[in-house]
Amino acid sequence: MSAPLHFSPRRYYVDNSGQRVLVGLTFDETDEFEKLDDRLGRDKHSDHLGENPEAALSRCAEQRWQELYAKHEAAWKTWLNNASSISD
Repeated sequence: MSAPLHFSPRRYYVDNSGQRVLVGLTFDETDEFEKLDDRLGRDKHSDHLGENPEAALSRCAEQRWQELYAKHEAAWKTWLNNASSISD
């Protein structure tokens, strides 16, 4: 017998306009977060991140990514707490 699967709901939902967004973020914030996430993932594999303007931009991008992630994570935790209280 295999181990039971854990239910892991998606962190995205479809908003009233029919757009896929991360819980706690607007469509524009979700778009910005995904672009920053992609960019920062590429930057981490790059060798040119010394103390130069590109590195400063990368630090700003990472700070903004962290702000958006924190906003999403707080809303996600609230959503999980509400979902678990409904299922109890």
